[in-house]
Amino acid sequence: MVEALLRRRGPRGAKAEDLQQVVAWAQQVQAEGEAIAQRSALRRSPRGAGKTSPRAKAAQARQRQKQQEQFTQRQRRSEMDRALLEGVVAGSIRLDVQEGQLLFVQAESWTRHLTPAAAAASPDGS
Repeated sequence: MVEALLRRRGPRGAKAEDLQQVVAWAQQVQAEGEAIAQRSALRRSPRGAGKTSPRAKAAQARQRQKQQEQFTQRQRRSEMDRALLEGVVAGSIRLDVQEGQLLFVQAESWTRHLTPAAAAASPDGS
């Protein structure tokens, strides 16, 4: 990750805050993936079979459905972040930090976003 950012920045270098932000993002992606895997394992455990009223069962079912929808959205975000992380590590996605925001661009289209001077200054010519 750090190498990808430094390669992109070339002679400009990268600020310590930028490097910290990139590393923190990568660590968060890893931690979120682990948390989702743990939660998935817990969700497979059997539930208690106590006596409940039909109204309570319906409320519990609605709550479970809402939680499942939230979990599904969380999984999708995690999968997208994981794909970005893998793309950056593989070199197919370029990473930069601009105005405190992470910027991801497909490597082959990167040169279309650079001015000719910026492309020439890039260490790999892109």
